[in-house]
Amino acid sequence: MKYIIAYGNELRSDDGVASRILSWIKEAQPNHCFCLLDFACNAWGILSLLNSESEKILIIDCASMGKAPGSFQFFTLTEVSNQSTVTLEAHE
Repeated sequence: MKYIIAYGNELRSDDGVASRILSWIKEAQPNHCFCLLDFACNAWGILSLLNSESEKILIIDCASMGKAPGSFQFFTLTEVSNQSTVTLEAHE
């Protein structure tokens, strides 16, 4: 299974952009080959998808990266897993 997952809180301004992108995909591509999931603020919801049946997972989330609004960045699994942090938050 292939997934596109939206994260973010629509009550917090631009943090809800992922939900809007997911809605656009549903309308613009009605015959998409992905399972579209809006996890809103449930970051831990992805854990149930981390299994051998999951082929690909694309996560859409708003982040402060010092780039212009509307910019995007792709991260590989290696880049994400190499990040070392002291704290663990929902967005990590």
